[in-house]
Amino acid sequence: MGQVNGNGRVRGEVSMAKSKDEALREELMKIAKEHNINPRQLEAIVDSERYRGVAPTIDLSKHVKKNKVVFGALDSTRLNSVWMRPDIYKSVYERFRQEKVSYVFHCGDITDGFMRYKTHVDDVIYHDYDEMLEILLDHRQPEGYPLVGVKTYFIGGNCDKTFFKRKDEDGEMTNVCTDIRNARRDLVFVGWNGATIRISPKSTVRLSHPLPSIGTRKPYAISWPLQRRVHAFGGGQKPDILISGYFQKRFEFAFRGVQSHMIGSCISQTPIDAERDIPAPALGGVIFEVYFNTDGSFKELSTLDIPFYD
Repeated sequence: MGQVNGNGRVRGEVSMAKSKDEALREELMKIAKEHNINPRQLEAIVDSERYRGVAPTIDLSKHVKKNKVVFGALDSTRLNSVWMRPDIYKSVYERFRQEKVSYVFHCGDITDGFMRYKTHVDDVIYHDYDEMLEILLDHRQPEGYPLVGVKTYFIGGNCDKTFFKRKDEDGEMTNVCTDIRNARRDLVFVGWNGATIRISPKSTVRLSHPLPSIGTRKPYAISWPLQRRVHAFGGGQKPDILISGYFQKRFEFAFRGVQSHMIGSCISQTPIDAERDIPAPALGGVIFEVYFNTDGSFKELSTLDIPFYD
């Protein structure tokens, strides 16, 4: 029988447990080698199984150069709204191009949706679905979505989801996000209301577009929505950076080890939101410059705001 250590455990049992762990680790590494999986990929697979709800949707680590990556972020372009601002989102993307961002994150509501309220038909420009996509996704058009040579990874928001109410000629529900993805190879759909993106071997970004029942656009304090969201992350689920759309406000702070950011909007205040006493949106986009340690873990970041005031 083994000797009892100071914690009341039998030394022989501890050694046996370590031996089993080492044997299992060796077996895993052997299998990984047979399938040409490197240790970093193996670690990502294990993490995705442990934390399925926030497992990275896509890995953009290849864009890290000299322990640094630069990317852009924007929210609520609300394409097809009478109050959309092509002057803003085209200018924001032009600044992204000038600053040589590696990619762009769009935090939801890329479109204005379908019949969101009784008089919504009066608040959209194009009523034919195919015409809407053809014109608004043509970067050569005055209101067309920009094309600047890098990919935009976007999540579907609450407005985008309303297209599910629309049926096509075959009676199938309309998924505007997949239709956008199919029409433009540079626009990559990564999920509804949220997605976790790996931006370096050991760093992640969480894109978020909260459900209306979860978040309010009239919080008692501007920091409150981000505080609630960060509080909701369980053990092992926290990203290094949280970028949230929906609220159409610009705010940032660090909380529980998460660099948390609200991103402004690319649509002017709408009459229906004004009647609901929803504060006017902050307008513009943000450029993130993120630095990593040599092992790929998050080190620090700086932001460059691209604001619009009218």
